[in-house]
Amino acid sequence: MFRRLVALFFIFLPVSAPRFSLAEIPLERCSLLFDATQDLFLQQEAMHLLRVERITVIFVPGYLADPLKSLGPYFDEAIASLTELGIHAVYAPDLQVTGRRWDSERTTDDNGAFLTAYLRKAKSTRERFIILSHSNGGLVSLHGLIQSPDVSNLVLGNASFQSPYLGSVLVDWLTSRKPVVQWSLRTLIRILRGNPRSLLDLTTKNSEAYIVAHAAEIEALARRMPFYTYGSSILDADGKPISSFLNRPLLPWKWMAARLGIDFSPYGLAAERGSQHNDGLVTLPSSRLPVELVPSAIAVHEAGVDHAMPVMNRNPITHEPNPHYDRVAIVKAMLTLLVSDKKWSHGRRP
Repeated sequence: MFRRLVALFFIFLPVSAPRFSLAEIPLERCSLLFDATQDLFLQQEAMHLLRVERITVIFVPGYLADPLKSLGPYFDEAIASLTELGIHAVYAPDLQVTGRRWDSERTTDDNGAFLTAYLRKAKSTRERFIILSHSNGGLVSLHGLIQSPDVSNLVLGNASFQSPYLGSVLVDWLTSRKPVVQWSLRTLIRILRGNPRSLLDLTTKNSEAYIVAHAAEIEALARRMPFYTYGSSILDADGKPISSFLNRPLLPWKWMAARLGIDFSPYGLAAERGSQHNDGLVTLPSSRLPVELVPSAIAVHEAGVDHAMPVMNRNPITHEPNPHYDRVAIVKAMLTLLVSDKKWSHGRRP
C-alpha cells in the first residue's frame, strides 16, 4: 500500500521539456511506425528471425517501476506474447546477478552496471540481445552500454519508449524545493530501497551535459546497431487531448489548487513549461536524442498516447482497462523496425 501511495505521489507531478532549442514536432502520422504496425507479414518474419536466432529481448523499466508494478502489470503483456511465440523475453529486475540487485530508484550508474553485469555473465554463452526500455530505463540502458563497451557488441538493437534523454523539469522542481520537502523526498526514496542521488541523474542540467559529453560514443552505438527512440503526445492526430489520468487536474479541490498554485493536469504543466506535444510526463522533444549530436538514431512518434499506455494495460489510478491501445502491437512494431533496419547484424554469433 505504501508503494502505491508513493507511486501516485510521483505520477501527479509534472515533467517538462529540456532546454535544447528543438522545434515543435508535428503530429502527422509517423509512416515508419505505422507501416511496421500494419505490415503483419513483416512482423511475422521479424518474430521468426528472433526465435530462430535465439535473440533475448530484455525489457528495462523506468523510474518507480517497482511501486508501479503494484498498481498494475508493467510490460507483462508484451513479455507473455513474445514468450508464446518462442522468443526469450525477460524483465530486467528479475535477472539474477551475483553481488548486485536491481531497484528502480537506484542511480543510473548502479542499474546500468547491473544490466551490463548480466550481459557480461552471458558473454561466454554467445547469447545476443535486444534492449527495449521505457522512460528512465532508456537512460539506464544507454549509460550501461557506454560504460561497458566490452559487452555492448552483444546488443544487436536498442529501442526506448518515452525516455527523457534531455532531463526532466519535474526533477528540477523537486530538487529546488525547501529543505524539508527535499528531506521528505530523500526519506521516501530510501524507504523504497533506492538512492536519493538517483534524482540528480534526471535533472535537465545533468542530462543535457551527459548527452553532450558522450555524444560521440552514443553516435558510435547508433551507427553500429539499430537505435530507435519512441515518443508520444496526449494530443491525437486532430490536435485534441485524449482522455487520460495524466490529463486531469492535479488537485480537484479548487481552494487547495488556488492556495498551492497548482491547478493544471500533468499534461498541462508540461505543455506550459515546454511542449504541447507531451505524453503527460515526458515531452516529445525530450524523448529524442538531438539530431545535431546523434544523427544516426531514428526517432518515431505516435499521437494520442500517454506515458503509461505502451507498458501498462490499465489506468494505474482507477484500474480501468485501456482496451483501445494495443501494447503488444507497438512492441512488435519496434522489434520489427530493429530487425528490418539495414544495420541489423542478423544475430550473427562470433
